[in-house]
Amino acid sequence: MNHTRILLLATASLAIGIAPPAMAQKAVDLPQPAVPEADPSELMTNKGIERRMERDEKALRDLRQIVLQSKAQGNPVQVKDAGPDPQVQALEARINDLEETLRRQTGQMEETGHNAQVAAKAAADANDANKALAGRLDRIEQQLLAAGAAALSAGQAQSAPPPGAAAGPPPGPAGGGVLGTLREPGAGQPQDVQADPAAGAGGPGDEQQAYRSARATLDSGDYVGGAQALQDYLQRYPTSPRASEANYWLGRTLALRNMHADAAAAYARALKGWPQSVWAGDAVLRLSTSLIELQRGSDACKALAEFQTRYAAKSTPAVKTRARDIRTRAACS
Repeated sequence: MNHTRILLLATASLAIGIAPPAMAQKAVDLPQPAVPEADPSELMTNKGIERRMERDEKALRDLRQIVLQSKAQGNPVQVKDAGPDPQVQALEARINDLEETLRRQTGQMEETGHNAQVAAKAAADANDANKALAGRLDRIEQQLLAAGAAALSAGQAQSAPPPGAAAGPPPGPAGGGVLGTLREPGAGQPQDVQADPAAGAGGPGDEQQAYRSARATLDSGDYVGGAQALQDYLQRYPTSPRASEANYWLGRTLALRNMHADAAAAYARALKGWPQSVWAGDAVLRLSTSLIELQRGSDACKALAEFQTRYAAKSTPAVKTRARDIRTRAACS
């Protein structure tokens, strides 16, 4: 039995390319290859042992032949497992899908953040442009106001009587002075309150000088001082025929300083009784603008309706265009 077992080990070693152990050494107890189990009857006789050895030798030869053939073809025999677990593969696929979704969402968030930054910069640029435009418009309006005041002062200087001349109303241009006319109750003809400031006033002779002094301060560009002078004049001479005109100029100086509530009140006092002076239509439009600034759009629309009824027919095309623009801004129906 020992000789038979040693022969089997030698044959297996030759099949896998391992040198056989020496005969004098004790054989190592190695696991047997997978071969058909022997019939119990074969274990009892020598013939049965020989048949079993023949089957084992044939299996070893076939195995050796397969190994050598694969090696010669460049395909060495490799031991492989049964393959990955399907559940593990499904879990890996799900993890890959989640990672891809996370990458897409991260990219979308980065793009949205970039777009938000671009929009914020555009809004800031637009705000700066609007501020610059508003400042430019304010400067232009101040220049126009100064030019109009200078023209008015020049007209007043031309209509003023020479020094030493007798006090009395000098002849004015047809249709009234630069700022229009006011009718006194019971008078048959309109009186030019600019050329004849004492007409209907019944006050002291310094009323004219007080008004001219206030206007001179305003014409010099001192809007704060001019506004204060006009307010002092109105307190001293509240019933003067120039009071409406003084309130009109007071409203303009207050609006230039963004004091729209006080400006609207001054315009309203100037328009009391709806005067037909040449500045009255402009006063209504400026009143509407101040009301819009005060978030009182409905009141602005009412004022514009009065302009359309009372002053539009006599207004210039430029004034009518201003009225349309203000009506659009106030969203009047």
